[in-house]
Amino acid sequence: MLIKLLNKISTKYASKWLVLLFDVIIVIASFFLAYLIRYNFQIDFDFTNLLNQVPYVAIIAAISFVAVGSYKGVVRFTGFKDIVNIIIGANILATILIFFTFLSRKMLGDNSIFNLPGSIIYINLLLNILLLIGAKLFIKSIYNHITQDFQSVSNVLIFGAGNSGMLTYDAIQNDTKSGLEVVGFIDDDERKIGKK
Repeated sequence: MLIKLLNKISTKYASKWLVLLFDVIIVIASFFLAYLIRYNFQIDFDFTNLLNQVPYVAIIAAISFVAVGSYKGVVRFTGFKDIVNIIIGANILATILIFFTFLSRKMLGDNSIFNLPGSIIYINLLLNILLLIGAKLFIKSIYNHITQDFQSVSNVLIFGAGNSGMLTYDAIQNDTKSGLEVVGFIDDDERKIGKK
């Protein structure tokens, strides 16, 4: 019952636009956090200027994530490709911010809202990568944990610990409806004994 409800909610409401909104909210939160880290968790900066910069950063973040398509992945199936897209999107965001900061300093002076300190941009870049990947993997983990709690699980061994075995392992791990738990691998290569 609960699994059907979760699947219905994730299919109906977890659209790519909600994922994009979620990503942009994380970027905004990390932007605030970047300012706090930069100023040693003291409000020694122009808070009004920060609030004026938030929409500008949010719009550029949305453009960056749309450009790489990181919002199109299904969160509960987050994998290596999704992580790479997040890293690329965060780097595009930082590059655009650096470019506009450079232009604003040349053309508008130091008082423009486009003028962001370089340290803020780099701290924000690192926080974006960490928080975006962490949030997606956390949601995936919670979803998998909840759905597995309501299924009967069968323990299985995979024959072969090479590429085919790893593909099989990934397929089983990513299929929340499989009801299988991989407990080990069988392989005739003695060098693989005891490896994870």
